[in-house]
Amino acid sequence: MITAGSASGWSRADTIALTAITTLAAVLRFVRLGDPESIVFDETYYAKDSCWYALTSASVCDVDGEQVEVHPPLGKWLLAGGIKIFGYDSFGWRFAAVVAGVITIVLLYVVARRLLRSTVAASLTSVLLAVDLLHFVQSRIAMLDVFVPLFGLAAVLFVVIDRDRALAGESGRSEDRRIRRPWRLAAGMAAGAATASKWSGVFFLVLVLLLSFVWEVAARRERGENAPLIGAIRSEWISLLAYLVVVPAFVYGASFIGQVH
Repeated sequence: MITAGSASGWSRADTIALTAITTLAAVLRFVRLGDPESIVFDETYYAKDSCWYALTSASVCDVDGEQVEVHPPLGKWLLAGGIKIFGYDSFGWRFAAVVAGVITIVLLYVVARRLLRSTVAASLTSVLLAVDLLHFVQSRIAMLDVFVPLFGLAAVLFVVIDRDRALAGESGRSEDRRIRRPWRLAAGMAAGAATASKWSGVFFLVLVLLLSFVWEVAARRERGENAPLIGAIRSEWISLLAYLVVVPAFVYGASFIGQVH
């Protein structure tokens, strides 16, 4: 049963647990981030391309233009931010990835806490990701993969908040809720960013679109409405189309602005 109380209150234990888990994740990922100092794996493409985005210098980046355009550019822009701040070295080109990895673990804790309503379950879920070897590696190399779950989890969290607010009656009158869905808007932006980081991020876009619609149908069924499926389509299609189709497409397109070839 879906109720307005699906997300129980945040407690002091949650703050302590999340702080400890985030610290653990950050220490594991930041310690000796610059080792090895040489380029590894596909960093040979993404570190150099990100350097080109940041500095546009053939002498520094060892390339005279973008090498690989297989994926959208947002992930490279984020990697370029670390290079811009810390310089073109192993720490600089990996900095954005490690920050994304740590934030992803925080987001997973919050999502699990709201869905499972358990500090223990949220702690276990995020700890497992904190020590997961694949996520650990992806958080410490200059590649695009780590940005997809970052933005994807953010999108899921935002539609969960949107659902909880709607069930609690915090979105205003029913006719206003068709447009006044700021958390649904945020979910669309995050899902668009996931897709703009790597095309596999489109699966998160499909996920949040389906979750939003299914939850709307379920809420109407719980209220005993006749034809809840038809009612959800009639009431929500404008909001779903605007926030979870048009907005992600706009974010995706905007990621190409200023792309350096």
